[in-house]
Amino acid sequence: MDKDTILLVEDNESILFNLSLMLKFNDFNVLTATNGREALKILDNSISRPDLIVSDIIMPKMDGYELLEKVSSNPKWNMIPFIFLSAKASQDEIRQGKLLGVDDYITKPIDEELLLSLIRSKIRKIRQVEVDLKNKIESELISELNQYADLPTRKFDKNTICAFIVEWDENFEPKVMKRFIGTGTFNFDINSIAIKLFRILISLFNQQEFISPELVLL
Repeated sequence: MDKDTILLVEDNESILFNLSLMLKFNDFNVLTATNGREALKILDNSISRPDLIVSDIIMPKMDGYELLEKVSSNPKWNMIPFIFLSAKASQDEIRQGKLLGVDDYITKPIDEELLLSLIRSKIRKIRQVEVDLKNKIESELISELNQYADLPTRKFDKNTICAFIVEWDENFEPKVMKRFIGTGTFNFDINSIAIKLFRILISLFNQQEFISPELVLL
């Protein structure tokens, strides 16, 4: 089973080292950064996104608030759970973090057991959200495809391969760019169904995340 990956962002080298060691000891992969800019570079260059981000708030070059804002506004990263480390969590700090979308706070000095519990809980929760979303998308797509089945006995299922690349055109209308259809013949307009599926997918993910042309593979 693959290990979960934590992106740890902290400018205090001693805290960074100790937390990294503790997380590795508890069977996590750990990526480390000393400020928000370094963390963004790691996110940009990582093949797969980390499962959770733990970040200090007060840091040079880019603080935790700005990092959280950039993560929350990026569709590739905004599902990553985000936990703040704070020397003191005033009501104003908590309010600002919540407005930006932070999932939780841990105050310093850090209770390692509490941090581990929060990390595991947040990862478990986002895993369930991803499973629920996948199942919902799968159900919607199969239901929509089955409306176009050419024979009552021929139904689409999870093993039917129909792949499309659809993107927004200059008028922000979906346009089929490429398509791949598995074996079999179908008596419907494949471009039409691809666009319908694209609209279903976008509605499920919240169209506000797609304010610029984005490629979507179904």
